[in-house]
Amino acid sequence: MKRTLAFAAAALLMLAACSGKTTTTTTTTDTTTVASAAPADASAAPAAATAAPAAAAANDACALVTQAEASTAMGASAAAPIAKTDHDGYTSCRYYDPTKTKNVFVQYVDPKIAEQMGPMGGKDVAGVGDKATWLAGSIFVTKGGKAAQIGLYLNANSMKAMDPGESALAKTAADRM
Repeated sequence: MKRTLAFAAAALLMLAACSGKTTTTTTTTDTTTVASAAPADASAAPAAATAAPAAAAANDACALVTQAEASTAMGASAAAPIAKTDHDGYTSCRYYDPTKTKNVFVQYVDPKIAEQMGPMGGKDVAGVGDKATWLAGSIFVTKGGKAAQIGLYLNANSMKAMDPGESALAKTAADRM
């Protein structure tokens, strides 16, 4: 009887896993690992893993900047993203280089926070979203009622001056918001 119950439980778990709407595919090329969520019936999951998302999923910060884009901005291979959700439901995503001395940080924020960056001494960033402001190592972007913070930390000077790679990341993220 115990074996029958154990078999039935295992079969239900496998059935539940197979009926899920998404799968995670990891593709390794050279020294970079790229992870992507693709529909379970997608026949070209590895190709989807390397493609940039056309539009970010609702409040998914990791969909705003890909691992490959983070690698390019840092000038080093980015590890798989570390995603978190805060108590207000805003998501964040961080990509580190192998030594964890460089990173790309992306998070959705309350639009009211982004609006406060200019009055706090931030500098306008032209051509990014509806409005973008750089302050202390991050660009705060608003677009279509949403707001995100994008940061590129390469060294201690990253907090003092905006890196061109940071504005490129912010433009990419804004285009996906």
